[in-house]
Amino acid sequence: MSTTQIQKKYYIKTFGCQMNHSDSERLASVCELMRYKPTDKLSESDLLVINSCSVRQRAEDRVIGMGKKVNELKKQNPNLKVVLTGCMAKRSWDEDNNAKLKVSKNLKRQMPWLDIVMEINDLPELPKLLNKNYEGDLQAEYLSFQPKYNSSFQAYVPISTGCDMHCTFCIVPYSRGKERDRKAEDVYKEVKNLIAKGFKDITLLGQTVNSWHNGVKLYQNSENSLYGNVVKIKGTKNKSDSVRVKNVNLEKELDFADLLLILDKIEGDWWLNFISSHPNFFTDKLINTLPKLTHLRPALHFAVQSGSNKILDKMNRKYSIEEYALIVKKLRKEMPNIAITTDIIVGFPDESEEDFIATLNLMKEIEYDMAYLNEYSPRKGTPSAKFMIDNVDVHTKSERKERLNEVLKKSAKKQNSKLIGETEKCLVYGYRNGCIQAKTGSMKDVKVKLSKNIKDPKKLIGQFIQVEIKKAGSWSLEGNLIN
Repeated sequence: MSTTQIQKKYYIKTFGCQMNHSDSERLASVCELMRYKPTDKLSESDLLVINSCSVRQRAEDRVIGMGKKVNELKKQNPNLKVVLTGCMAKRSWDEDNNAKLKVSKNLKRQMPWLDIVMEINDLPELPKLLNKNYEGDLQAEYLSFQPKYNSSFQAYVPISTGCDMHCTFCIVPYSRGKERDRKAEDVYKEVKNLIAKGFKDITLLGQTVNSWHNGVKLYQNSENSLYGNVVKIKGTKNKSDSVRVKNVNLEKELDFADLLLILDKIEGDWWLNFISSHPNFFTDKLINTLPKLTHLRPALHFAVQSGSNKILDKMNRKYSIEEYALIVKKLRKEMPNIAITTDIIVGFPDESEEDFIATLNLMKEIEYDMAYLNEYSPRKGTPSAKFMIDNVDVHTKSERKERLNEVLKKSAKKQNSKLIGETEKCLVYGYRNGCIQAKTGSMKDVKVKLSKNIKDPKKLIGQFIQVEIKKAGSWSLEGNLIN
């Protein structure tokens, strides 16, 4: 076979959040429509796509650090094309006055080995940028591309991208842009198709996933109560494209609670989850809807960031800690078994000991199932980095984080211990060291001991099983498989 007949290969390197990993599945789909085939070896690639993250400087540094390896590969394969997309690409366009289709001077200086810098929104333009033939609609919106899923039973479905909230510590509004929501019809079709293919675990994605709307949006009014006013947004849909799902018109004005109810109508044995939700959009309607959903996992990731109203205000979170706690109280009244996890930043500018104690007390009050604790560090391009002084020293940040972690260990073990003796429906994700690796509906990790009659435990991956919980620690559970 001549070299001209050898099919070229692509390799995608993904950094950052689950949204980026979902975007990479769409990138893979476009690469294969350009007749590239995948490789799991960077050294074999003819097309290297780097899907970057800007949430932390460390993530950008890892991308920049690929230079030595890429330069070596380009010496071996002079035809290797390197594409940078993701958050770094979007942020660079903004800094370069939206000069698309040219590499910004800053990125070119840092990474002279780049060939193309492309926003993920411009994915339909990739074939043209590479001068490759492509069988598809080049005018399509990038989220409309059929992903090449990395799993046969677990899928992440973006329902929106971008963010309008502008928390002062966060780069996402600058790296992802303004919020753009997918049509309900497109979301419904993607989820229904996944269930038809046997997928068991569906997670809806959005930077503020519960702000999704199909012609209507709920905004926080800083001068009024949490739930604010309803602001109608004129629809741009074509009425001729309207479809109905069990007498529900997917083109009418819908909010996130409506979308969940529509998706829940899809028959099958599967779980539904969503991340990440924002307190500003957790309406009473949504709270009352969740218990009605037959496929919903009893788990919620609900970021609070701080227990101090002063710090929340400096973060521009647009809610009070009292409003946040009230939502949790209502949720637990409606769903007593719900597992609640959160994100917390310690050492934000001007965080006093009193502010920290407020966060500590909140953790004791809420008794989270899990919390992701991060020490504040200034992120270039964010308001907190521009206008605030990072005046909490490193030692204090570390010490406060450890104090929160001690509270978390106790609350996590307390919540996990409630499951001892219970039989839980679990989804199998893997098999290692003689044990099945699974998760409960409430997203808790479980090591499952096998019964002797299970000959090939790997066949259970992607299947639901029943597990009797025998032991609980702070971070995981142990149990026995029930035949």
